[in-house]
Amino acid sequence: MKYFKPILGVIILVAFVYVCFQMLPPLFKNYQFQDYLDDEARRTSYTTLSEDAIRNEVLKEARGDELPITADQVHIVRGQNLVQITVNYTVHVDLPFFPQDLHFSASSGNKAI
Repeated sequence: MKYFKPILGVIILVAFVYVCFQMLPPLFKNYQFQDYLDDEARRTSYTTLSEDAIRNEVLKEARGDELPITADQVHIVRGQNLVQITVNYTVHVDLPFFPQDLHFSASSGNKAI
């Protein structure tokens, strides 16, 4: 009985570390993708790229980050001095006994002057 608590503590610690290793990569990739969208919205507001060209750039970055994003999930609004990019996607994390679908909504836009 005196070994039960330390063994239980080690099991809980190992389970916590495993869940962190499964959940943190999608969260970190979303953070990186959000940063990319911020830069892309600022950069493309000073260019004459069409919405399709911007969508292709976003999809290329998503493929590079191994994110499950299709062209239908990328919404772009382009005005004279306005670019707004919104991407809604889901990442499946297969945890034992408790699979998760993480829903992300990454969006960015510059403000029209």
